[in-house]
Amino acid sequence: MSDMQELARQLAPEFEVTRVLGTGAMGTVYLAREVALRRLVAIKVPLAELADDEQVLARFQREAHAAARIHHRGACTLHRIGTLENGTPYLVMEYVEGKTLDDVLAAGGTFDVDTARSILEQVSGALAAAHAVGVVHRDIRPGNVIWDAATRRAVLTDFGIAGILETGSEAVTRITRMGQTLGQVGFSSPEQLLGETVTAATDVYSLGVLAHHVLTGQGPYDVKSKIEVVQAHVKGEARPLRQVRADVDPRVEDTVLRCLAKTPSQRPEAQAVERILSEVRAGPTGPATTGGHAAPQVDSALPPVFQQFIREVQRRRVGAVAIGYIVVGWVILSVMATLRDTTSILSEQLSTFLVILLLAGFPVTLIFSWLYDITAGGVERTRSQSPRSSRRGLIALQIGAVVISLVIAGALGWWILTGS
Repeated sequence: MSDMQELARQLAPEFEVTRVLGTGAMGTVYLAREVALRRLVAIKVPLAELADDEQVLARFQREAHAAARIHHRGACTLHRIGTLENGTPYLVMEYVEGKTLDDVLAAGGTFDVDTARSILEQVSGALAAAHAVGVVHRDIRPGNVIWDAATRRAVLTDFGIAGILETGSEAVTRITRMGQTLGQVGFSSPEQLLGETVTAATDVYSLGVLAHHVLTGQGPYDVKSKIEVVQAHVKGEARPLRQVRADVDPRVEDTVLRCLAKTPSQRPEAQAVERILSEVRAGPTGPATTGGHAAPQVDSALPPVFQQFIREVQRRRVGAVAIGYIVVGWVILSVMATLRDTTSILSEQLSTFLVILLLAGFPVTLIFSWLYDITAGGVERTRSQSPRSSRRGLIALQIGAVVISLVIAGALGWWILTGS
């Protein structure tokens, strides 16, 4: 008796098992009909050779608890969990009509930009719902997204290797071994490939890779071997989406570029990605936001190098740092002027020295705000997200901006010190 026949025997008469839908790394999925409710369902059972592996079964149980906590149209709904006669657990899940994105892309299919945007919006929404309850998917790729063209519904499946985020109040036993890499290498984040801590930002990185495949039919990096794939994900620069597909909305391109940041703290949250994609659908009105900050809106009429420069300035928050420095500097200068006029605490020479020091610090501060970010993990070197082809132009604009800031600081210092 085959595995499917044995499953059908044990689940009868409640379910009528009809055929195999697919087999993955964790188990086999069958199509069945739930007799009482007259609906089609998908039943997932661990692979026979893995059924005695305690780690696999524990991970399978984790899938059930994870899926049960996620409620979103873009996530596959779990109906119930059961146990077969030999103790093997099985899941009864929503059956979603359609093909995986893998099948569509492999068949040479393409998506128009609005359809691709809709798919990514739904997947990012499902991720946001999962992250809200502390679940990280870890395996975002075309094979785990089902697209129903008739209803235009995209569904994220297989939370089988999902892990629960650790919190300060709950110690969670990790099912995956230390340093074990889960998911396909081509869609893995730098931290996954390096065996580092996996967080919700890991899914966001993989979402960025998925976006490239859905929009262009290829990954974000020019690579030929598995070694090159790993190196590109860890250190490489992503290809701009509009370099391959010019009709992609600039806001979508910028958001995807942010998702592919090498440093997890620099990536937007899945909820922010969903919001931006939703606003792109709604039209150009209203600024998109990324993690609570306005996403860069750049005039597309500007030369590409200027667009890249403005995006980098906004992403690195150089403008906010400049405004903050000016405000603090003005307060300090005002206090110094008051002390100099009313007391003898500050001598003329000391006052002059402090003014020069304060003004000289302006361009220095701007340079450091460009080069470094202050994150929860400390001070980190900011990685450029601009294509290598724009690098020389960006350096020229950076030098020009520093020169302008020096001129402004010098002119202001002259005006303050001469009193004219």
